Amino acid sequence: GNITATNLNVINGHFSKSLGALTFRFDFYNYTRNWVVGNGNDAMGNEYAIMLKYNYKNNLTIGATAGMWMPGDHIKLDWGLGDDADNAIGGYIWFAKTF
Repeated sequence: GNITATNLNVINGHFSKSLGALTFRFDFYNYTRNWVVGNGNDAMGNEYAIMLKYNYKNNLTIGATAGMWMPGDHIKLDWGLGDDADNAIGGYIWFAKTF
């Protein structure tokens, strides 16, 4: 019954480029809602993300990612946050090992 987490439309476009063991990826996400409540704003927000990964000796992958979330009118206006709904930046470093 949580109407804030259901009925989503997600558009994802990405570009990636590999140079041997090194890979770069850029993603764009756009989130909107199928079913609107409140003031009728359906724009949840946009996200930009980048990822860089390196495959070391074919069995260890080391990577890092960072992204920025920009809230849309549904979050700013319908949730009552207004200008307090700032952009958010996050990311992490990761690794994967195969055996």
